[in-house]
Amino acid sequence: MTVTYAKQGIVCLALLLVISGRGYAQGNQTSPSQSRKCMLSLRDYDGYKVVSVRIDSPLGGIFPSVRQKLNEVLADPEMPLKKNDLFNRDNFFRGFIFLKENFPELQVNPFSRFAIRLAWPTLVNCDEQQRTVEAVYRVYHFGVPDFLAGDFERREQEQAGRAVAETPATKRLANYFPQPFLGYNRSRDLFGGTKLTINQPGAVLEKLTLDATGSADSLVATAEMSGSHNFTAGVLRHAEWRIGHRYSDVPSGTVALKESATIGQFTAATRALGPSALIVRFGGAIEGGHQQTDAPAQNLLPSDLARTGYAAGKAFVGGTLRLSTERFKQQPLELRLKGAYGLQLGNTGEGRRIDYAKQIFDSAADLHYRLRDHRPVSLQTQFTAGLIHTLGRLPVTERFFGGNVERNFIAGENWLIRSQPFIRSFPQNRLTQVRPNGVIGGDRFWALNVTLAATVWGKPLVPAEILKEPTLMEQVEFQLGTAESALFSSNLAKSPELRQLSQQAALLATPLNDVQKELDALQQAAQQLGTQEPGPALISKISACRSDLNGVKTSVTNITEKLAKDALRTADLRTLVAGRTDSPNSSRIEKLNKALDSLAAVPNLPLTGIIADKIHSLRSLTVRLENARAPLAHAFTEQFVDSNSSLVKVAQQRAVRDMRYPRRVLDELLHEANLIGISPVFLFDATRIRQRNVIAGDVRYALGGGLQLNIVSFDLTVGYAWNPQPKPWEGRGALVFTMGVSNLFR
Repeated sequence: MTVTYAKQGIVCLALLLVISGRGYAQGNQTSPSQSRKCMLSLRDYDGYKVVSVRIDSPLGGIFPSVRQKLNEVLADPEMPLKKNDLFNRDNFFRGFIFLKENFPELQVNPFSRFAIRLAWPTLVNCDEQQRTVEAVYRVYHFGVPDFLAGDFERREQEQAGRAVAETPATKRLANYFPQPFLGYNRSRDLFGGTKLTINQPGAVLEKLTLDATGSADSLVATAEMSGSHNFTAGVLRHAEWRIGHRYSDVPSGTVALKESATIGQFTAATRALGPSALIVRFGGAIEGGHQQTDAPAQNLLPSDLARTGYAAGKAFVGGTLRLSTERFKQQPLELRLKGAYGLQLGNTGEGRRIDYAKQIFDSAADLHYRLRDHRPVSLQTQFTAGLIHTLGRLPVTERFFGGNVERNFIAGENWLIRSQPFIRSFPQNRLTQVRPNGVIGGDRFWALNVTLAATVWGKPLVPAEILKEPTLMEQVEFQLGTAESALFSSNLAKSPELRQLSQQAALLATPLNDVQKELDALQQAAQQLGTQEPGPALISKISACRSDLNGVKTSVTNITEKLAKDALRTADLRTLVAGRTDSPNSSRIEKLNKALDSLAAVPNLPLTGIIADKIHSLRSLTVRLENARAPLAHAFTEQFVDSNSSLVKVAQQRAVRDMRYPRRVLDELLHEANLIGISPVFLFDATRIRQRNVIAGDVRYALGGGLQLNIVSFDLTVGYAWNPQPKPWEGRGALVFTMGVSNLFR
């Protein structure tokens, strides 16, 4: 219920599934919500007339360019099933395969590590009297950036990338996205503005953000360039850096507070550690600029500076963790906790000294419970405290000014550390004094905030028709399991043990070349026999040996090349030396050795001469190859196949850990997210500010409620917070009102 920028959430990701499912079915004006399910088996509909073939996919009903792109797939001459054809089950499935191979995609988020595609063919509106059917191919695809797995502060803003049909329109909006928004606050009156995000991947900086809001007597603007990097190994998971400039001119009652500063900042986050998914984040920033106020001298302490330049350094560290349990299968209870500490050391330009030190402690707990599907209840509590030590001179704008707007201690949106008293019964910056006509701004404070929200009505984001698909969950779990298996294999492939074994396997190139030479000499001798036995029989066996030899040499070459590129796979070494555990002698080297041994079993072999010598030499080489293969196979099986291996256990644990976030996203998508939702909200705040050499002010309260309405990507919050015991210079409460548009394409 705070005045914030427009939410950018996982709900908007999942919305893409619904837009096509509820609003438009590609190639036909009948929406899936009006479709009738076909009850007979597919074979029973062979010979029925296909009255339409359509694709149910994201954005098909919003952008004509997307609709045109998908229509091109349906109209392709190679498409096995078309409108007005007679239905054939085999063509129906061949059309599905053709569609999956040709479905155009635009991956709009370059940081997604996981990509999930849900696709299945269905028949709808089958008319047994008219003998007609409609074919629907459903294709949904999205990716999940797992570095957000523990992002406590921005639960509603967790992002996930989607792949949508690539057209000029969707590509432009993916890279150049404006977000207009409107708000009201008594300090600023009615204000509005826009946020423009420009994504242009580069070596260091990849995103430009321009953000500005204004009203008749206020202006807030920021311009930032940022970049980031995701680490594939090690404790760190994500790092982010940004440079930018901010300007703020917001009144505090009748007093204006202005600030202009240039900022450079770095933040990093670890991977989720342990079963509680503990994520530690840390960073630092430097900033400098100018701060000023038009407050009269009687409202300032002698050490306060009304106008001054300044420079400051910041350091901050925090952690988040997640605890969950399940009372019922579809009713998970989840508790998320966070804590953060920030330190700022500032100088006002008078010599090389520290003029002031500001400390911030911010903690929160979020209890989330799903009463039933699409009816979540959340209880959020947050406690924040701050303290300023004035060692020299202090800019007035660095003091604590309470109100109903969150102010972040650091730059950016993904990590919030509240730096001001947050109380929703006071307009922005209006909680400033502890006595009439006293000093403005506090030098210490504490604040407690409680918010209870419950969704009482909602229209599920994913259509009921999709949720009722009997194989939907099987497909979801299959693809999640496939992703987990791929991560498991990837984790094993990064181990130094695999590199060591692969380096030994690469040395097999020398004996393989010797085998090649001996086979060449043996074939030449066999050819000299013409049609005389054992010439023809030997040549036939040699041909089989060459085929197996080429397979072994290909494996060794692949391993050698991947060693150079640091792109090893366990499958390459398994195929070469170990084979399948349930199939003896299935490795490529064992097959080659078996083929080479079969040369000695050819009838009518001469006992002496070049043929006998070459066969003897090849048998010696098989022993050499086996002596090299056996220890490699044993080491590979022991380290990479045995379930008790420490390498296997660690790789599996990492894969399970990395898949927790995608699994949770899908669970919320299918069981919690709503297309339209209404949530009554109850709020309670308590805070106290104090000024040095002045008696601490009374504890101030906020009691109130409101309503949250979410429609697609449009968010509207309206409420009111009362001030139960207003001072003569204070109001009786504050209106809370926000509205904004989220980005469908992030």
